[in-house]
Amino acid sequence: MNARTVSRVRIGMGMLLAIASSAGGIAAVPNVALAAPWSINALSDPGGPTALQLAQTLVGPGIAVNSATFTGDNRAAGLFTDPAASVGLASGVVMSSGLVHEVVGPNAFLGNGDDLNQLGDPALDLLLPAGQTTQDAASLTVQFTPTNPQLAINYVFASEEYEEFVDSQFNDVFAFYVNGENCALTPGTSNPITINTINHLRNTLFYIPNEAGTYDTEFDGFTVVLTCRAAVNPGVANTLRLVIADTSDGILDSGVFLQANGVSSNPIGPLQPISPSRLLDTRLQASTAGAQTEAIVPGGTSISLKVTGGDVPETALAVALNITAVDGAAPGFLTVFPDGGTQPATSSVNFTAGSASPNSVMAKVGAGGRVRIFANVSVNVVVDVFGWFGPGGNARLFTVVPNRVLDTRTSGVPVGSLQTIEVQIAGTEKVPVGASAAVLNITATEAVGSGYLTVFPSNRDLPLVSSVNYEATVPRPNSVIAPLGPDGKIKIFSNQQTHVVVDVMGWFGTAGQAEYVEVPSTRLLDTRLPANTGPRVAAGGTIHLQVVGPVVPPNARSVVLNVTVTDPAGSGFLTVYPGNAPRPLSSNLNYV
Repeated sequence: MNARTVSRVRIGMGMLLAIASSAGGIAAVPNVALAAPWSINALSDPGGPTALQLAQTLVGPGIAVNSATFTGDNRAAGLFTDPAASVGLASGVVMSSGLVHEVVGPNAFLGNGDDLNQLGDPALDLLLPAGQTTQDAASLTVQFTPTNPQLAINYVFASEEYEEFVDSQFNDVFAFYVNGENCALTPGTSNPITINTINHLRNTLFYIPNEAGTYDTEFDGFTVVLTCRAAVNPGVANTLRLVIADTSDGILDSGVFLQANGVSSNPIGPLQPISPSRLLDTRLQASTAGAQTEAIVPGGTSISLKVTGGDVPETALAVALNITAVDGAAPGFLTVFPDGGTQPATSSVNFTAGSASPNSVMAKVGAGGRVRIFANVSVNVVVDVFGWFGPGGNARLFTVVPNRVLDTRTSGVPVGSLQTIEVQIAGTEKVPVGASAAVLNITATEAVGSGYLTVFPSNRDLPLVSSVNYEATVPRPNSVIAPLGPDGKIKIFSNQQTHVVVDVMGWFGTAGQAEYVEVPSTRLLDTRLPANTGPRVAAGGTIHLQVVGPVVPPNARSVVLNVTVTDPAGSGFLTVYPGNAPRPLSSNLNYV
């Protein structure tokens, strides 16, 4: 018999939530609720999928499935497709402690749930406080072979227990056991994810409420898209067991959604932010701060630059750079690519004649720990490094709704010439205490003359680097991955008087979710080519760009883009943001 009665009514309409970040930087796709049909195909349905087909749907790059078995009620697992991505994922596998067909919204029932009269799971019982036990367990076990020594699983946990039964014994739980160890943990902790560990009272950054029926699912609340990570043994068989269950009774069910192609083995991994340092300045005739020196890069040639060494280990697989083109002989571009690799038909930094043009670049490391930089016209090149990716990195990305943390125009007091200011980043609305770095869009505007901004951790001395180069009266933005000091602050130095605007687009830390995956540098759009899109973007116009495709895998959580404006009719700005989301009140690229 049911131990509880429920008297709740929830009726709601859809609402949109946007996540975006700077062009030349990182853009992400959020939970979006729109009127679109769900499709659920349970194991129990006529012609429904098999356990092996569930496993094959889950696996992405670097994973091969050997076998799969399911234990529990066949109505409690299946495939889902939701074009609206109501819970943040558009397709994949859904498992529930009830009937998977009942996960579809709107959230208008009195309290949905089914006692399936199934056994609990002894391993899950061990994750719960003493006296709590599970029932109605659903378990999928997969034997797989990875190509790399780490495993990542993208997922969302959702429940009807939210929010009334938080901190009660009805503490529904799930786990992902990789070779016997649970990796589905509350971000930044060693605690399992349950009703009581992520909710509206604690770890709220990872929780989305739905009692008002905002999103098109029957669940009363769910997590943001999270990622489980574990060490695995490459080239041999490993075991993954995905299991979910009710706790204390069988009603008010919970579910876990697993992203299609979202189980992957990533060869690069997390970021390690470092205090910025200069690697190259071709304007220097002699090294003054350890930077490599070269003559001006002649047009039509490339130079090789050593990027590992010092704060960047030789084992780094990719680096986060700020690259500035200075005093170009004519308008042109730089292309950055791994040394020893093929030069792609893309640009990394576009510049105008005689000015300083910076851009953030994520570059895969090539032979000998080097990258190659090609210039199509003669130009000086300045390269600063502020992070690296690979074994030993410990910071992962968490994208957020863009949040403005500083606009000196509001107070009317600009940053003075040769002045340094401090800006609180961690501990603000969107960035938790403990974040080690932040993804920022920093704009210099209304400057009295040409100059630069330097962004650096609050506990470090001013380094010999530039983060944003600007000109008098011209707004100049740049995306910056900024390491944070122990107090969660950054410092911003300006060598000329200017107003400064700082928007937070995301943060890196142990509780972050996304890791960096290198893909071939590929041009996705060029409106100058009639065969591509036809006419250029009209003033006030919006275009939609398909990003996931032949190069970007379907399990991608965000993308690193280089976005360029050319031949504008006048001064203006671009805003880059997720498809099916409202345009945020921010600019990613300002142009003249």
